[in-house]
Amino acid sequence: MIKKSIIFLILFSASSGLFSEVFTPKYYLPGYTPLNFTELDYYKLDKGFSLSEFARPQLGSNYTTTTKEIDYEKGNVKLTCKLGNIELTEPVYVPLESYYENSFNELFHRTLDEKVSELLRNEERTDDLGLIPEIVIELPKVALPRAVRKFMGNKAGRLSLDGSQRLTFAGNSTKRSGEGTESNDNQDFDLDMTQDLNLRLRGTIGEKIHVNVNHQSTSDSDALPTPTEVNINYEGDEDEIVKRIDGGNISLALSGSQFISYNVSSEGLFGIKTDLEAGNLKVTAIMGKDEAKKNTQKYRGSSQADSTIIASKNYVKRRMYFIEQPDLLYELVEDSPIFGYNNNQIEIEDGKWKISAQGAGLLPDPEKPFALY
Repeated sequence: MIKKSIIFLILFSASSGLFSEVFTPKYYLPGYTPLNFTELDYYKLDKGFSLSEFARPQLGSNYTTTTKEIDYEKGNVKLTCKLGNIELTEPVYVPLESYYENSFNELFHRTLDEKVSELLRNEERTDDLGLIPEIVIELPKVALPRAVRKFMGNKAGRLSLDGSQRLTFAGNSTKRSGEGTESNDNQDFDLDMTQDLNLRLRGTIGEKIHVNVNHQSTSDSDALPTPTEVNINYEGDEDEIVKRIDGGNISLALSGSQFISYNVSSEGLFGIKTDLEAGNLKVTAIMGKDEAKKNTQKYRGSSQADSTIIASKNYVKRRMYFIEQPDLLYELVEDSPIFGYNNNQIEIEDGKWKISAQGAGLLPDPEKPFALY
């Protein structure tokens, strides 16, 4: 009876959850063609199986194409959905900036899906590769105007993104036995989580712009933070006036001239540095700010300091001696030994001076070692 009741409750809960779920219906609006990144979705068919859709046309996977015509004067892109040579919809006009952004997002998502699928299929994957694989993004090739080609080159460029993310969990449980408290809470459990993220973006945009970005972050408060490194460089041709432009983390090094022998160098700058050359004239222009490296380190002392008070009269016997009249140590005497040294000193074999305990007539030279008897 109990088993039947449990099965009935499970089936009733599952059916209640199913019928209480609200599914948003798909609306088919005539004349409206949604834009999927840079492609027009004429049939508006989602991936997978659906009971509410009509039978899909047996035209293959790529049954429609979207043509693009770029108009730089008006700043827009004309998109037309075609089936062969037949135009299926009215042209759709998209701003040029939105088209570039959609092109990059489409390429990024497609490349990311391919790399993640390849990573999950790889059975020989090592632990140090990280969750984020190396992603190479070939920038879309579009017809660029002449002014832009002169600045960027004829090639679109290539960007590579790779990195790793690590989550570390640590737990500590403490149980105290035999400890009497009012709440009887004799057990503690602590859970600590640390997250480390490393990302690196490198590559080229066009033929002359090079990008290198390194980012490292950690949630560990005791670790020293690593600043993000950003380097964007432009390298001009030999016949161009602008030879090089550096942006991001830069350094300044100025050498002395023929009349001034003074060198200046500075590291840790963030800004823009430009090298210009026209004939024999070379100009270096820099605009940036000095970023000081601020690091904080915490120390927790584990040692203890203690002190002991010893009275001056309690000196160590046979090692420390009290001299009532210290000036007697510097009383001048003869260098040669005197017969009967009861009140004087004699020189023994090891070069020391033997002194009587009464202290009469002591050292001829205070820098020489002496011994008492």
